[in-house]
Amino acid sequence: MTATTTSAGCIEELITAACERRLPAELRYQDGDGMVIMGRVRLLGKTGDEILADRPQYPDDDGTIPPRRPITMHVALGGVRHQFDTWIVDENRAVRITDHQTLPGIALRKPSAVSDSQRRMHVRVSLLGYDPINVDLVRPYQGLDHACAIDEERGSGWMVDLSEGGLSLVADRRVLRFPQRGERFFLSFCLPGADGEYDMLGSVRHTREVQSGDGVRIAFCFYPWNGNQLPRDQRRLARFIAGHERRLLRRRR
Repeated sequence: MTATTTSAGCIEELITAACERRLPAELRYQDGDGMVIMGRVRLLGKTGDEILADRPQYPDDDGTIPPRRPITMHVALGGVRHQFDTWIVDENRAVRITDHQTLPGIALRKPSAVSDSQRRMHVRVSLLGYDPINVDLVRPYQGLDHACAIDEERGSGWMVDLSEGGLSLVADRRVLRFPQRGERFFLSFCLPGADGEYDMLGSVRHTREVQSGDGVRIAFCFYPWNGNQLPRDQRRLARFIAGHERRLLRRRR
């Protein structure tokens, strides 16, 4: 994320333009456990100190964003993704669309600062073009997050995408007990053309049922364990991802 120094007048212009175009926005709230809840809204108008939007839609069913808690709002305008610090002032605001129509919505505190942002810190690449990459999953010992349980149920899935910060996979719900947000797993996998196996500790960020069949898509973020193992593995992942990107560029030429 790149911080910028922006005058109050420029912030007002950004907000006005976003509301006039009724642009979509992403609201992000991080709870005390470090889990992120994301909601999507459409900006509909503004008053003196507030931004008006429709009610948030929560695509991952991870919960709802509470009012009067610090959140970030991300809006793409003019090819730039802007980040505002704000909070929900009123979660039950009737927003007037026309002289004869109102919608149930929310009111957000008008921010005083803005920065340019990217949604992710790391580049995420799709792995669907490779032969299936298997990921073995096993839960840690109960109450011992950094110790792999020998006698716990084991599962497996097929990797969908990957970044230095985490991965997504599809697993069979009939084999793997449905994971909960924040639950941790040890993840073991090999990447094509890379040396050695990866043993990572991952925390479930969100889950989504696959529409056809008995699969569930699970997104993990990597957590540190075993000393400096994570930074070393992330450097290996970075080399693999960079090679993947180079191959894609060569194919497009």
